[in-house]
Amino acid sequence: MKNLLILKEKDCKDFFKKIIEKDGIFICTIATTETAQIPGISAAGATPELRKYTAQADVEYLYYGKPFTIREIPKNPLGPPSPVIITKAGIDLMGLPIFIIDAGCEIKPYVPSIVLRERGLKCITTGQAFKDGGVELIKKSEVLAKEFLKFDRFVILGESVPGGTTTALSLLSFLGINAFGKVSSSMSDNAHNLKEDVVIRAHKNSKLSKEMILKNPVKIVESIGDSMQLVNAILTIYLSKKVPVILAGGTQMLAVTAFIEVLEKYIGVKANWDNIAVATTRWVACDNKADFVGLAREMGKLKYVFACDLNFSESKMEGLRGYEKGLVKEGVGAGGVITVGFIKKCFSHKKILNEIERLFEKMSK
Repeated sequence: MKNLLILKEKDCKDFFKKIIEKDGIFICTIATTETAQIPGISAAGATPELRKYTAQADVEYLYYGKPFTIREIPKNPLGPPSPVIITKAGIDLMGLPIFIIDAGCEIKPYVPSIVLRERGLKCITTGQAFKDGGVELIKKSEVLAKEFLKFDRFVILGESVPGGTTTALSLLSFLGINAFGKVSSSMSDNAHNLKEDVVIRAHKNSKLSKEMILKNPVKIVESIGDSMQLVNAILTIYLSKKVPVILAGGTQMLAVTAFIEVLEKYIGVKANWDNIAVATTRWVACDNKADFVGLAREMGKLKYVFACDLNFSESKMEGLRGYEKGLVKEGVGAGGVITVGFIKKCFSHKKILNEIERLFEKMSK
């Protein structure tokens, strides 16, 4: 399919057909974690202080075209804007309804949102990222999934969690997946050594045993993961039973996928893997300082993995060309939204690029 990289199962006709025949909705799960405050761990926001507001500003921009909790949308310290600008361009062109799930933001966004958790998350190095909140999140997420199913629409499920690739590495590696040196990042160098040091400290301080994977996997994510991972995993399990679910993101969504496999046994509910895909951007899929494709192949039950072939090298906007230098790669569901737009032929590469440039130009005034 034009403008789409198919990275795992090659026969995707049935999955594409389901997407083409249905309307969709976009759901973005947000959370804040003090893990993102570690200097050098993330570039999802120009400074550690501003990263406290990245998730909120992202979703405010989706609704209003401007943020309220901070003056401008989050950007990499070297200039490129948050991938939310890509997401908004795709959502606007497709007319997708937006739903925001607050899975734990310390400061609440100025948007209509479904609040599942009032407080933000601690740093995973404490070994107690969000103590004793997992069971309640499972119950609330199950109820939400049943309500979303009433729309009978496919779901693009995104996230905005600064520091989330580090919590993804933490969860993946605890589940026995060799993810060190393989997760993507909002930075060009990926800060692998720093992330690995943080994860090793988190695992040590959590005092969790490997037996917890089968006995109580919720305790794992409460201790060394993040709440988005749990919420999106539960939503996917229940939604996939009836509609396609596109997990829109990079290695963070692969962590969700790995967690789904564990949660299926724990809650006694099986996901429909014929209805589940992970979709990201070319910048993640082709990142030579990570291994998204290799990690995706380790997800035993996951069949469908895509990357939208966006290219900003010929953009007239210098900030957007920064994406081609690896300064920003993915976030806020950007890859999944554009992937769906290409599958449904809602826009060409030229049209989506023009809309992204228009939004960026408007933002820069």
